[in-house]
Amino acid sequence: MIEKIMRLENGFPEDHRPNHVLVNEYLPGQGIMPHTDGPAFFPLISTINLGGHTFLDFYEPIMGDDAKPLEERFIGSMFLEPRSLILINENAYKLLHGIKERDLDTMNEKVFNRGDLPIGMELKREATRVSLTIRNVPNVAKRSIMSLLKKT
Repeated sequence: MIEKIMRLENGFPEDHRPNHVLVNEYLPGQGIMPHTDGPAFFPLISTINLGGHTFLDFYEPIMGDDAKPLEERFIGSMFLEPRSLILINENAYKLLHGIKERDLDTMNEKVFNRGDLPIGMELKREATRVSLTIRNVPNVAKRSIMSLLKKT
């Protein structure tokens, strides 16, 4: 899997080869607050979406004293279908991203990859969703768990 991601046109640079996978499970309707992944994983994270679909929402970050409400900073969404891969890099990496808690997603003009799907189409979140966030963690401990247990 990592080799396939490395070969993608906008994939990981060789000096930031993925070495970490975070697995999260979301029940239908669950979300995650808008956040950034911070500088530690720059310049790229990738996520494989399994199980149910979701909308990954993007927001402008808070800049200085400009504390506009979150909804006013909303840019748009990516429709994450089951078995899809998303790469977040470059300018998108600096944006906040999150998933709203809701049971129903509605296609609208702010869904970047809507394609031919009709505006107003409703998609019920019925399946458990699992996300595999694949990234490079620059400071990986070189010790094994066994060496740590021997010290206790």
